[in-house]
Amino acid sequence: MAKREEGSGSILQFAPFQSSVDEGFWHRLSSLKLNKLGIDDSPIPITGFYAPCSHSQVSNHLTLLAESLPPAENEVSSVPSTSRSSRNKCSVPGILYNTNTLEAYHSLDKKSLLKEEAKKIWEDVQTGKAVDDSAILSRFLLISYADLKKWSFHYWFAFPALVLDPPAKLVELKPASQLFTLEEVLTCY
Repeated sequence: MAKREEGSGSILQFAPFQSSVDEGFWHRLSSLKLNKLGIDDSPIPITGFYAPCSHSQVSNHLTLLAESLPPAENEVSSVPSTSRSSRNKCSVPGILYNTNTLEAYHSLDKKSLLKEEAKKIWEDVQTGKAVDDSAILSRFLLISYADLKKWSFHYWFAFPALVLDPPAKLVELKPASQLFTLEEVLTCY
């Protein structure tokens, strides 16, 4: 996925995520909105999931499931925190901004929210937090409006990214199997 420039190394680029939302997510959000949140439109931490794919013709899909929303106070998460990620399902932190009206959804300052999340990524890189938890480098935003009377959902995904000046260059590209032993890989899961 690197682009070659004449007389220099390759510019490091990443494949964009595609997004999908499972119907269970909207059902759970509706229930939370009716039974707990009401008109509270405070940001909600959520978790997206993707399955890594090494095939160049298949994009990585970030999916939101019912379990992407935090559990209610009186329920236990259906996914234990220790298994929120696995070899075939990696978790990614996100923030949900669910508005109360369609007008509020359209008038939200999306660019500002995106810049704010990119700033958090940069801070996590500078502080070393991203070394301990690389998933925070892939954080995302979901802005939505849930019209519960019509069972209609308007939403917008955003995936903030850092723009480096000068751009990062690809030095060397090797398969992970050449860099890690089987034992090293197994200790990650």
